[in-house]
Amino acid sequence: MLAIKSKSKTRIKFNENGYEYYIHQDDDGDNTIDENEELIQRNIHHYFKGITFFANRNPTYNLTGTSNSGTITLTNGKNTKKVIFSWTGRIRISQ
Repeated sequence: MLAIKSKSKTRIKFNENGYEYYIHQDDDGDNTIDENEELIQRNIHHYFKGITFFANRNPTYNLTGTSNSGTITLTNGKNTKKVIFSWTGRIRISQ
């Protein structure tokens, strides 16, 4: 929704540490974080202690809401859930 609303490419980058990510509103579409572009940083450990993630790809949403496809795996050591994003922009959760 952010990509459609802002009419700009929006990238979600998952850090390798497994609990931090950022959302980059790439207004000029150059895949570079420029000084005037919005960058939202998040740390899931503030809200969900003990959960980590692994992303096989960082999603990029176009201004039409479509994206590249991939999977983000969330785990707490006992259970695992997968967040699957498709090229149509649809997101679903599976086990």
